[in-house]
Order: sequence, then structure tokens, then C-alpha cells
Amino acid sequence: MRGVYNKGKNGTLLWGTNSGITYFLPAEVEPFSFDKKPVMTGMQAGDREINHALSCADITLSYKDNIYSFEFSTMDYRHAESIRYEYRLAELGDEWATTLPGYSRITFSHLPWGSYTLEVRACFEGTHSPVARWNMRIAPPWYFSVWAWLVYVLVAAGVCFRFYRSVRRKRINRRNAEKLKIFIDLAHEIRSPMTMILNPAESLLREDAFDGRTQKALRSIYKNACRIMGLIGQMLDISKIDRSLFRLEYSETDIVGFIDDVCQTFEYRANERNITLKFEHEQSELSVWIDRNNFDKVLVNLLSNAFKYTPDGGEVTVRLRTERPSKGGESGWAEISVMDSGKGIETKDLKKIFDRFYQASGSSFGYGIGLNLTKMLVGLHHGTIRAFNRTDRSGSCFVVRIPLGKAHIDPADIVEPSVEPLHPVVLPEEEKMKKPRVRTNYRLLVVDDDKDLCDYLSAEFSDTYKVMVAYDGEQGMKIALSELPDLVISDLKMPVADGIALTKELKKNSNTSHIPIILFTTQSEREQFVRSFEAKADAFLNKPFRMEELRMLVTSLLANRALLKGKYSGSLEQADKMKEIEVKSADDALMERVMEIINKHLDDPEFSVDFLADHVGLSRVSLYRKMKEITGISGGEFIRNIRMKQAAKLLEDGKLNVSQVAGMVGFVSNTHFSTVFKKYYGVTPTEYMAKKKQS
Repeated sequence: MRGVYNKGKNGTLLWGTNSGITYFLPAEVEPFSFDKKPVMTGMQAGDREINHALSCADITLSYKDNIYSFEFSTMDYRHAESIRYEYRLAELGDEWATTLPGYSRITFSHLPWGSYTLEVRACFEGTHSPVARWNMRIAPPWYFSVWAWLVYVLVAAGVCFRFYRSVRRKRINRRNAEKLKIFIDLAHEIRSPMTMILNPAESLLREDAFDGRTQKALRSIYKNACRIMGLIGQMLDISKIDRSLFRLEYSETDIVGFIDDVCQTFEYRANERNITLKFEHEQSELSVWIDRNNFDKVLVNLLSNAFKYTPDGGEVTVRLRTERPSKGGESGWAEISVMDSGKGIETKDLKKIFDRFYQASGSSFGYGIGLNLTKMLVGLHHGTIRAFNRTDRSGSCFVVRIPLGKAHIDPADIVEPSVEPLHPVVLPEEEKMKKPRVRTNYRLLVVDDDKDLCDYLSAEFSDTYKVMVAYDGEQGMKIALSELPDLVISDLKMPVADGIALTKELKKNSNTSHIPIILFTTQSEREQFVRSFEAKADAFLNKPFRMEELRMLVTSLLANRALLKGKYSGSLEQADKMKEIEVKSADDALMERVMEIINKHLDDPEFSVDFLADHVGLSRVSLYRKMKEITGISGGEFIRNIRMKQAAKLLEDGKLNVSQVAGMVGFVSNTHFSTVFKKYYGVTPTEYMAKKKQS
């Protein structure tokens, strides 16, 4: 019976069928449950099977494998072909991925290294099993490991620390360089007035008009002025050492006598302060190889330091001894100890007192650059220096060790010994008498921005020469061009135009190129000598200079110039007595052709170097090279010089005015002509004409 059904009072459902009645009570029907939790039955990383981790809740994999596969099972094989598996990585999202029915393998690829939670559940007939979870960690590359990051942090910290130290060191070096530059600038300013002290003091020491007390005072003035110059020299020495421009000149020296001479320079100070100065030595003579002019700075600095911090009535001891090895090829050491009876050095400052500009606690030691220079000089002598506090009494001790022999010295640095007195020498009676100075017609030009020095040199030379004075390079140039002095004395460092610029301008001008030039300066650096001689200066002196040395240099240069002039003038005077054979060189022929063309076209404003090159038959570059080789100047300068010479000759005749002369030498503009003429002669054409009329 199709369609026959009924429901009982207790909720039983009944259906009539051909075979009978079917019924069931819905309340007694239990819902279907699927509680088979998935388990991992297989694991593969890359091409490797991993079985040891199947029972672990935490799985560790390597980032190198890149492809990871896992197999699961519910252990219910009745419906295995109908079961699907859903999975996800909790850290990558909430959505579940699903496998095909009966397919129990899941695969991940290209997963970034890190930690993940793998969640898997089985699904059968729309029912899900409980979720199974595994903690999965993909290990990072070694360069991203914890230890690697620790190393990175340490390296970064080290780099930052080194950068900080480098910046700090540069800041300190820059500050020290600024200090040193200030000192060097001060040295330039100080040396000029020191010249005004040393030269008059030396002149007075040569006089007989003073009693013994005055002579002693003058010697003290001279000696202490020399000490000031020594201190200034230290600053310049450090600057040269820093730039590797300092070179020692070794000579064999009796160190006993050498130390004794240095100690004698401190006797006056010791007597004045009642300080006992002792020099103790084991041998009467001991030969060492040192640079006398620089090693005395080591001893003077150490003794000055000792006297500075030794109280009145104290004691300063200099001790010399030798230390020779018992065996071996070494020659041994000469050890010089300088001990004082002051309050000593703080222990924390002992390693720093040789640092530049370091000041120890309580301002006791190491202030300035003296000890720093001392250490540098000892190091250049292949020696060592150390400082410590005395144990036998209060005070400090500085120990300098210098190697004996000369095996450690470059043979190129060895020079013949020269004896230089440490004190001003009082000349014998016959040398003290001043020789009478003969008045000459030579004219000297003194150029210096120090008015006192100019006045002093003018007074010293005025009894022999006619002296002109200028206070800067530009003013000196004008006077030199207009007055044509016989010799120029100039400072190197001046305002407006310095001595190098003045020298270059005078030497390239044919009117003044023959004038000898003496440059003096305080900048005792090698590059200053090079720059001066490149500018064609004839002599170079360092301040402070001895007046007698400068006077002899002036006399020598003037005499040499007179001999040179006499040689050429003599040859000209004898020319009419000789039968000349005319042999022209290529250069002579070229210059004759050049002069012929210049004289022919001198009044042509369009006449130029290109025009000259075309008519001579050379290229502009070739003509430039030949003119530089023959005359020392370019073709343009040569043409200008000829025009100026011709203009000066026409102005001297006085038959033409300035405008007419300008036109005859190829100038269209009178203003341009006057500017070029003044640059060449130092005066305007009108002033030149007036001057020649007066003379």
C-alpha cells in the first residue's frame, strides 16, 4: 500500500509497505559521530623520509629542504576511500584546505623559516573529527640564527665603537692641529720681535764699553732669547715630524761632554734658586751617534721640566751609564736619567704625560708639547723613554736609552760632525773692532709688514746703502718697478701680496728680473724653500737671522751681480777690437725674424701672437714653446715687453704725448695703454715722463 503512514501517540512513525509495516521511534535514534582523530603516519622533507619524528608533537625541519610532505590516517579502514582531510597552518590564516576523498597526503613548499602550528581534521559524511595539532619549526639559515644575530650585534657595536673612537680621535687631532697652527702663527709673530732682541744683544756683546755685570746681564738676555727661539722651534719641529718631513743627521759625539755642556746652561738657574745640579757618569768619554742639533732638545726639555717642578733648595741629578749585553750582536745602550726632588707624578698620569697637550692632575706634568716632542725625538734616535716616581725619595725620574754604535742608522743620515757653540761667543779684541763701512750707491728695498724690523734694517744698512721701505708686497712691487733697486730683502708672509708673489712678479718682468732677492721667514719648512727657489729667489734666511750674516749675504749678492755685469759689459767693450765671424744658430735666426716682424707691425692694434706665428712659419704651440725656451716668457708677453720698451723710449724723448705714443705702439685705448704701462713700470706714462724730465 503506497503512501500509507501513521504516527503513534508516543511519537512512533509507521509506514505500510508490501512486505508489512515499518516503524521506529525517532527519540531512540542516536546521531552519527566521527571521533577518529587523525594521526601522522608518514613525513618527508625534500627527498628524505623522516620517521623518528612521527610520534613527536614538535617537529623541527631545515630551511634547505624547501618541500615538506605529511601523511595521515584515522585508523578506520572501513570508509577510508570516503574520508577527506582538512588542514591549515594557524599562523597563515583561518581557512581550511581540503584533500580529495581517500587522499591522505598534504604538501607544503617554499615556506619561510619560522614556527608554525599544523592543524589537521578528518571529514566523513559532513562530520568532522577532533583537530590534531603539531608544532612545526623550520630552522633559519645559519646567518639568521640566534648566534649569528649575537655576532652581528657585537660586530655592529664594535664598528660603532671604532667609529666613535675614530671621530673622537679626529676631533682631538683637529683640535690639536688648530692649537699647533695657532702656535705656529704665533711663532711667526714672535720671531720678528725676537730678531730685534737677538741682533742688538749680539751687537752689544761685541762692545767693550760695559762692565762685567752688564756683560753678564747681556749674556743672560741673549741666552734666554735663544731659549725662547728654541721653544718656538719645538712647535715647528712637531709639525714637521707629523708630516714625515723631519730628518736626523747623525754624527759621532762624546755624550759625556755633550751632556756636561747642556748642564752648564742651567747652572745660572740652579744658583739663582739654590738647586743642586749634579752630573754623574761612570766614564770620562762615551761615543754615541746622535743628531746634536736635535738631541740637545731632549736634554733641555727634561732638565727644564725637572727645574720647573723642583722646589728651591732641591736637587736635580743627571746620571749617565751604559748597559751592554752579556752576549749577542747588540752593542748595548747609553742610559741617561734625569731625576728631580719634586712631588712626583700621579700614577694614573704616568702613561699619558708624553701625550700632546696633556696636563696631568694638579697641573704637575705634561702640559704643552715639550714632552711629546721629546718622545718623538728619542723615537727617531731609535731609543726609548719612560717616566716613573723615585723610590729613594720624593720626585720623578725620566730615563732615556739610546743604542750604542751605528748599525741601526741609515748611512745616508750620517754627516760629518760640526762644532756649534751653545753660548754666544765673545769675540777677541781684534774681532770686536768694527770695520769702517764704505758708503756706496747701491739701493736696497726692504719689504716687511713689521715696521720695527723695517726701521731696524733701514738703520743698519743706511750707513752703506740707500734704503727704501715697503710694508706689503703690493707696495714693494710698485717701488721696485719705479725705482729699480739693486737688491730686494722681503719677508715671505705678508698681507696683500706675500714674498713669493712679489718674487714671481719681479723675476718675470724684464726690467726687474736681474735684481737679487733675499727672502726671510719663520716658516722653516722644506716646501717653503722649494716654493722660494721655484719663484727664482736668490737667497733664503730664517728668522731670527744674525745681522752680520745678512750683511755678508747682501754684500756677496751685490758683488756677484757686479761681476756678472762687468763680464758682459767688458765683452761689449772689446767687441770693436775683434774680428767677428758671424755664425747664426737656428734660435738666433728665429729671434731676428721675430724682431723684424714685431718692429714692422708694432703700431698695428691687430698684431697678435697668431699673426706672428703665421709670418714666422710656426704653429702657435710651436712658437710658444720656442719663445719659452729662448726667452723664458710667452710670445704675448714678449710682444708686450717690446711695446713697453718702445713706449718708454718715445716718452723719454718727450716729442710725443701719451696718446700719440699709445697709437705708435699699437694701443687703441689710452686707458688700456696706461694700465699695461703702470703694471710694467710701476708708474703711469704721465708720471714716467715727468720723472724723466726731472732726472
